[in-house]
Amino acid sequence: MFDKRCKNPYDKSYQKAVAEQAERNEVGLHTSYQSAFDKDEILFEKNILQQWIGKEITSHRFHFLRFSLPKSYQILQNVGIFEDYSMAYAQQIGFRASTCVPFYFYDLSIEQETLLKIVPTVLMDTTLATHLRLSPEEAFPLVTELVDNVRSVKGVCVFILHNELFSGEKDKCCWEGFYDTIFEYISNLQRNNSVK
Repeated sequence: MFDKRCKNPYDKSYQKAVAEQAERNEVGLHTSYQSAFDKDEILFEKNILQQWIGKEITSHRFHFLRFSLPKSYQILQNVGIFEDYSMAYAQQIGFRASTCVPFYFYDLSIEQETLLKIVPTVLMDTTLATHLRLSPEEAFPLVTELVDNVRSVKGVCVFILHNELFSGEKDKCCWEGFYDTIFEYISNLQRNNSVK
């Protein structure tokens, strides 16, 4: 009920498309809704993706940002995931872990730093339009301020974007252009920084 997927994920053309993306880009696992607390399900989903792309999967994000500490992070480590991008808010912008710098998860239940790197995420595309009900014009100064603030402390600025944003659907088109503008803004900052 909570998972969106293609009609037939076992279709060979779908698997080929995923494998082609993996040749050009780093691929991580976006587990299903029901797998958040189920080691066997996460391992099953990870193994399928690894078979499709012929590479080891070590990064991840929980669907709907649905996880529980420390259990979900312990499960990730047990299945060989060592980088997670789930530390984000769904309904607001900002850093859920109060930092824009990746860090290693400290498991209080065993009083030990782990090998699981947490990469904080500053915003999700659906947050701006759906939860905050902003237009692209209203969102632009908020996002550029976040980018500038993260840059000023040499942090990492990670956005979560969904496939639907690039689908060409009428209500999504204005947001596709919005992210083009944001990425151009970031590129210009990087170019100007390299000149100095």
